[in-house]
Amino acid sequence: MMMFLMRSWKDLTQMKVTGARTEKYEYFNAVLINEVDEEGNSVELGGEFILQPNDHFNNLSVNLSLSVVQVPTNMYNKDSAIVNGVYWSEALNKVFVDNFERDPSLIWQYFGSAKGFFRQYPGIKWKPDEHGVIAFDCRNRKWYIQAATSPKDVVILVDVSGSMKGLRLTIARQTVSSILDTLGDDDFFNIIAYNEELHYVEPCLNGTLVQADVTNKDHFREHLDKLFAQGIGMLDIALTEAFNLLSDFNETGRERV
Repeated sequence: MMMFLMRSWKDLTQMKVTGARTEKYEYFNAVLINEVDEEGNSVELGGEFILQPNDHFNNLSVNLSLSVVQVPTNMYNKDSAIVNGVYWSEALNKVFVDNFERDPSLIWQYFGSAKGFFRQYPGIKWKPDEHGVIAFDCRNRKWYIQAATSPKDVVILVDVSGSMKGLRLTIARQTVSSILDTLGDDDFFNIIAYNEELHYVEPCLNGTLVQADVTNKDHFREHLDKLFAQGIGMLDIALTEAFNLLSDFNETGRERV
């Protein structure tokens, strides 16, 4: 969530048309600030951005006057939905500054958008990894997920029939692990593997849901590595088990693990 509001950089000015009016605002990308092209000109969405070390922020170089906007590498930073979001969220810049002036003990302030952009104060430059990628997506962070969703009961079904041998099963494991990353302490879950039979990934937790805390999620990840593919996939059996399990907990309010 980084954005820079430097009023003097006309080449960074974006135009938003609202009705009969055209309004001016600046969109500074956190990764591109202070970057120049081969001719020494500021790159688009970049520009000169003053950064100074500040011990209150772990001696990182920051700008206490402006916030910045970060967009994941796998998203187009000039997508219309993102550009419009950057426009209306520009007003947060003053809110961030005023908050910090009222309470100097504050550290980072930020806003995560459902569209994927992340606005952060104070402004700081983000650097890609060795592959030139910024993988951070605010929508995958625990604070965003907890604020955007209510507590969930989740049953994850994994097909371990013969058709899932090799790379497919590897991808399935990784997908399940990513789903677990989105669950927080307020959520409850279980994982069922299926072919022509049902196999609770953790047999000791057959027919129940467990809290999605770090310990339980890591424990289930270890059991995912023990899955192997064989037999025929009977999805109807797995779906019946999953819906019965969820219905049981919803209707009876039975104690969860």
